[in-house]
Amino acid sequence: MSRFFYSLLLFFGFLLISPKILFDWTFRKKYRKSGYARLKRTGPAPKGAPCIWLHGVSVGEVKALATLVPLIRKTYPKSFILVSTVTETGQACAKKAVKGADEFVYMPLDFSSIIRPFVRSLSPDFLILIEGDYWPNLIKSVKDEGGKVAVASGRISEKSMKRYKIFKPLVEVFFSGIDLFGMQSAIDEERMKKMGIPASKLFVTGNLKFDSALPELSDQERKDFKERLGIAPGDQVVTIGSTHKGEEALLLQELKPILSKRSDVKILLVPRHPERFTEVEQELKKSGYTYGLYSRKETDAPILIIDQMGILMRCYQISDLAVVGGSFVPEVGGHNIFEPAIAQVPVFFGPFMENQLALVDLISNAGAGKQLDLEELGHCVAQILANDQKRKEMGLNGKQLESEVSGSAERTWKTIQSKIFEAALA
Repeated sequence: MSRFFYSLLLFFGFLLISPKILFDWTFRKKYRKSGYARLKRTGPAPKGAPCIWLHGVSVGEVKALATLVPLIRKTYPKSFILVSTVTETGQACAKKAVKGADEFVYMPLDFSSIIRPFVRSLSPDFLILIEGDYWPNLIKSVKDEGGKVAVASGRISEKSMKRYKIFKPLVEVFFSGIDLFGMQSAIDEERMKKMGIPASKLFVTGNLKFDSALPELSDQERKDFKERLGIAPGDQVVTIGSTHKGEEALLLQELKPILSKRSDVKILLVPRHPERFTEVEQELKKSGYTYGLYSRKETDAPILIIDQMGILMRCYQISDLAVVGGSFVPEVGGHNIFEPAIAQVPVFFGPFMENQLALVDLISNAGAGKQLDLEELGHCVAQILANDQKRKEMGLNGKQLESEVSGSAERTWKTIQSKIFEAALA
């Protein structure tokens, strides 16, 4: 009965959002690559055994799963490894960053009429969900084909836990088919226990993002990239990364006094989603800011909008300070603050980090970053830019933290392999 109501909710939910999807497809050119692909009812034909399917929603999850693929390939060299994503940016990232996978696909929609034949044609031995993205019909279809399902780098927010506890039948629908949960932290593990997940299925294996390799720029590459961005010797760079709707205006308003007093400060503004590039430009134009676009090589302005994907990590590495978005507006829950920290760059982030609580504790306790209210941002940015010693200290703290928490991928893979893979393949 619960599964029937889930299917009804899925159907009516899709009907409700279909006008927005159509609008975005027509006017914002979203879903042009993924739309049709997510309706496909057949998957690729596996050319090896076992068939191992890893799924990550978007860029962050893809970077996490990329740490597992080499370990899987080493353990099962003849396996067929499939990687799926939901977003187009995630798909592009997967094809670039995941080494050793055999095929890349978009995750089909979770309607039974679509996902069941897709899974049947693939007949996966194992499905590994990165961080979550629990789709009941997908999980049931894999189980019906005799496959095992594991969660890697799993996390759950306090808000999500409370929602599931209110609608208890959802716990059964979403989680009963999962054989193993590898959670990021003891906090996540405890929340899953409170929802009724058996302790025998729960393991703390760590956050896979801790093992995500950050391609390090050489000294020459840093020099060339700075020249490409119009950054002169002696300039100080603040990268504002992964911002969401309305966040750019709030952050720039707080930093306006710094820009008005100092001509040697350059702000690199990196919106989270590419479809917002034009929107962000219009917002800055309307507010009277002097800005340039990376794509047009307009690098003389104090604010440069990075309107190209795949640049953020490089921006962090040539920065004096990082401000990570998705944390100064509610509902988003924060983004990866570990990446700038391991690039030895002090990182500031806002009060809305409910989806990244473990990272908040790690970064804050290590002295590699600081959580701020919006009203504190301008003052704290001015202070840190004026204190070379403090910036260096925080940067070294971030590098030290990286060495202390690495190894999540190895722990995750050993747990999954020993608990469900070896038994299933025996």
